[in-house]
Amino acid sequence: MYILNKNELRVFKSVCDGHVSAAALIEDTGLSNISIYRIIQSLSSKKLVTSRRDGKINIIFISSHGHSKALATYLEGNSRAIEPLIGSRLLAMLSASSNQKTLGRIATETRLAPESVRRIVWALKGFAAVAQDGDVISIPQSDKILTRFLQDFSRGACAAVLDDITSAGRILWCEGLQFIFASRELKDTSGIRSTGVTAMSQRGLQFISDTKYYHYAYWRPSLKPEDIALHNILIDPSSSRGIAYSLLFLFKSGYRSGYLRRQGDAMGVGELSELMIKYLDGENVENLLFPSRSDMQELRIQYGVK
Repeated sequence: MYILNKNELRVFKSVCDGHVSAAALIEDTGLSNISIYRIIQSLSSKKLVTSRRDGKINIIFISSHGHSKALATYLEGNSRAIEPLIGSRLLAMLSASSNQKTLGRIATETRLAPESVRRIVWALKGFAAVAQDGDVISIPQSDKILTRFLQDFSRGACAAVLDDITSAGRILWCEGLQFIFASRELKDTSGIRSTGVTAMSQRGLQFISDTKYYHYAYWRPSLKPEDIALHNILIDPSSSRGIAYSLLFLFKSGYRSGYLRRQGDAMGVGELSELMIKYLDGENVENLLFPSRSDMQELRIQYGVK
């Protein structure tokens, strides 16, 4: 869903330009009939195009999914080259689309070797598609069209992935190549991990909730307590109960300040993770959403957390 090769991008752009039959696409792109057939199949599986029969001709359309509309808008006209979007280049940009990331973090999220990420970043810098400050990579905020495209494509692709996972799911938070969602049933559990209060209940805190919460990420990580606690807050950032439950869970399971800080930064909630570390370490936190020490003590007694 998140990766497109050069010919897929050429054909998609050709469809955007009005070439909506196989014959027209062959003439416009110079690709063979069998190549066009396979590419249309691939674009359809990625929910970027759809088709309908019109007499003896199959008519190709841009799909209604958000990532398809985002890509079509970005490629409209001839002002934008497709080269920065080819293959793993798009993957790396999506990783850093919402928050700046280190090279190592991008390598983890894209499942690429660190050396491959360095080469990709070097190529993207040549297109002015990324900025680099030491080990940190970001999307230039001055390029409004690119930043908007990446964020819209990310949201649309995440929603398209969710469609394959469940027919009754709802995305609660998404960023780059990952998202958190709520669902009562799953069609496909590949790469899915329970998170939030669902995972906390499975790990010893018997919270009651009618809804189950899950996390999907392209790199399919095994979630650690710090991840689950942060996810629980991201589900509803304005919930004081959510923050209290996350802190209670970390008191029970233990936590690593460095990992919590890095994960908070990668998810775009670095300030929040710093406040969590201060609270967990016994320091005063001036934030009305955080529980008082007496309220936390009552929670610890109620759930048997020492």
